[in-house]
Amino acid sequence: MKSAIACAFLIMGLTVSASARDFSPAQQAKLKDTVKQQLLDADSAKFKLPPYQGGQIYCGLVNSKNTYGGYAGDAIFQVFVVTPTLFNFMGIGTSDPESVRSVTMRQSCEQKGYKF
Repeated sequence: MKSAIACAFLIMGLTVSASARDFSPAQQAKLKDTVKQQLLDADSAKFKLPPYQGGQIYCGLVNSKNTYGGYAGDAIFQVFVVTPTLFNFMGIGTSDPESVRSVTMRQSCEQKGYKF
């Protein structure tokens, strides 16, 4: 019985530590594709991907070209981590870090341990 309990705690510990890590290059590519689908000029997207903090929400920054052809500036985004290889887009802030949308999203991300 004690060995079963110890084994359960070991498995839980491995699961927690495995979730708080960077995504693999293949996972990063899928994550980027998920966000790019929401952008006006997906090919111009430049990402800043902080280490994954574990959990179901991932936050990062993206900069892409606007309708005038210039880079708009970093916008914070959130995706829902369904599985390590499946992401659902949740939202994106604006290039203005003081906009209500950006501030709200930044606060949500900071509560999950992301720092920008």
